[in-house]
Amino acid sequence: MKKLISLSFFVLLYIYVYPQQQVITVDSIAIGRKPSAKINLDGSITARNFNGKRAITGSIATGQNPNTNDIVAWLNAVFYPSQVPTASISGGSTMELRAAGTQTVTLNWTAGRQAATEPLYAIMVSGNLQTFTQPSAPGTVSGTQAVTITYNTNQSFSNTVTTTDGKSASATTTFTYLPQSYRGFISDVSGIGNSSSDATIRGLAYGFTTSRAMSYTTGSASNKYFVYAYPASFGDLAGLSINGFPSLASMTKITRAFTNASGYTQNYNIYYTNNAQTTSGYPVVAN
Repeated sequence: MKKLISLSFFVLLYIYVYPQQQVITVDSIAIGRKPSAKINLDGSITARNFNGKRAITGSIATGQNPNTNDIVAWLNAVFYPSQVPTASISGGSTMELRAAGTQTVTLNWTAGRQAATEPLYAIMVSGNLQTFTQPSAPGTVSGTQAVTITYNTNQSFSNTVTTTDGKSASATTTFTYLPQSYRGFISDVSGIGNSSSDATIRGLAYGFTTSRAMSYTTGSASNKYFVYAYPASFGDLAGLSINGFPSLASMTKITRAFTNASGYTQNYNIYYTNNAQTTSGYPVVAN
């Protein structure tokens, strides 16, 4: 009797788990078949007549491949995927060209989890693996990393964050070295051709530059000479206008070694007006 009951149980289980396909009809027209399904020991359900290992063609997730026949896993992969982590890093800046040397600077980094980001696995800053306390989701963790920069060499440093499920995010910070250009009025141009006037030129309005182009509104002239100085490697000016009038022909150009405030020396083109200016607050445009 016990053997008969056991046999009956497995027969019923087989019928429940592996049902025969049935044609469902409405008005004698077949509209579909009920697929067979397998109930696994862990409670998950595997659809026997469903292919979940194919690229989705729907507009929501075109090209995504969940790569599973487990319905729950498939739905999670399509509709509830984990999110990428977050990463940031700061400390870089644009710096003036300077005398040769190195400097140690401190970078600040953060790594984070969004609401559906898996736990963080690793944080790599400038090639150095960081120690950290696992943040909650959502949440962030932060820290610092010392690096050595070489003067006059553009350098970038990265922060790469990875999660336990292989997703990642990266951020970079960069140190960039540029020359300055200088423009403004000086009262005496007699010594502008030698290094004794370097301090005077450095005292003019200045800013980082990557070309000879310039646009500037003058301050008080007070019978002074207008000067514009920039790296000679950018070439000679094609034109310069003062208050809208072409004025390059009324200026003198010299090229000589110039030392900036950070001790870096390079050749500069230095233009200055042949006559002292008396009008203030006018635009100067160079190209």
